[in-house]
Amino acid sequence: MMQSTLVSLGVETFKIALYISLPMLLSGLIAGLIISIFQATTQINETTLSFVPKILLVVVVIIFLMPWMIS
Repeated sequence: MMQSTLVSLGVETFKIALYISLPMLLSGLIAGLIISIFQATTQINETTLSFVPKILLVVVVIIFLMPWMIS
């Protein structure tokens, strides 16, 4: 294979990986920001309060977007 073909395949691979992982990463980021703001205003510093909702939200996003990710 030529070097330009390998580079273009690598770039496309990274683009596809980014497109597939972006919804999960953004949902975790938004959930983390909302939970952090809630914890800062109420002064609750419980680690499970921030961890469990993010995990559940990412799992829900994976379940709903699985057909799109497979296609």
